[in-house]
Amino acid sequence: MSDAVYWRWFTDLVLVAGVSVLAVLAFVVPGVPWPVEWALGLAVLVFVPGYAVVSAVFPERSSVFDDAEPAAASTPSTAVVVALSILGSALLAGVVGVAFATLATLTFVPVAGVLAAITIVAAAVAAVRRALLAPYVRRAPLSSGALERIWSALPGSRNQNAAFLAAGVVLVAAVGVTAAFPPASDPFTEFYVLNENADGDLVAEDYPSELVAGDSHTFHVGVENHENAQMQYSVVVLAQTVGDDGTVTETRQLDAFEVSLAAGEDAVVARDVVPEQPGENVRLVFLLYKGDAPASPGQNSADFALQVWTSVVTADNETATESARVQGAPAAVRPLVAA
Repeated sequence: MSDAVYWRWFTDLVLVAGVSVLAVLAFVVPGVPWPVEWALGLAVLVFVPGYAVVSAVFPERSSVFDDAEPAAASTPSTAVVVALSILGSALLAGVVGVAFATLATLTFVPVAGVLAAITIVAAAVAAVRRALLAPYVRRAPLSSGALERIWSALPGSRNQNAAFLAAGVVLVAAVGVTAAFPPASDPFTEFYVLNENADGDLVAEDYPSELVAGDSHTFHVGVENHENAQMQYSVVVLAQTVGDDGTVTETRQLDAFEVSLAAGEDAVVARDVVPEQPGENVRLVFLLYKGDAPASPGQNSADFALQVWTSVVTADNETATESARVQGAPAAVRPLVAA
């Protein structure tokens, strides 16, 4: 058997493996026209991986078109193989898409990369299984006259078959794309301040009722990124002395730092806060900004703000005061500016 005739048994497998690799490269290499990107991407989402898997499961040819040549009774016809390939690809794309969505890293390139890997492995298995069969029972979808035999086996006229096939591809493509890229949830950020209790646990309560001027106290600032994108956060800690009439008489900046979080990532950062000015009504304000903090940070400009009330005393005048008052719930985010 010549090489040309021999390769005819595996041309379809080489094509699906090549399309899967080209689809990944099309979205990685810059400058590829968008029609090419979407044509290759759609093929990977709605046909290619399913076809490779079905070919690996059923390496034999069907006896539908030629009863004289024996084939496995359980082998589906080519039309059924195409239908199974479309449905299988949509299922695989959905499973992979949901897995990446759970990891909050849902983009086309990693999804296509996993589907391409599945396609290549399945195509290799299919090629080996075909090679182990006798030539007269091997599946050869691209052999001479195969397409004509498939088309003639479909019910209805040529125009009806073409319209039905086009509608089926569009429907499964929509299902596959939707399954591979489920809609992302509304973006939001969680911001909270925790304190270490006597048991060493971090809790959103038991804040210090008083602090000593010049001594540090550790607060644990938590940020969770659910914005569906990489985020750079800035946190500013202020100490405000509040008069009996509620007017802020003095504001000092005690701390400032930045946190960079990937989508779905969270961090709890321990920060030492050192109040300097004694006072009975001292409000510690924790401000969160999406991006850089302004030169003059404040509650009106922050995206989120949390407040902890305490008293600041001198080292030689440490007395127990009333329990720290927390204005609002520190474990929840209270937006001051629409996100």
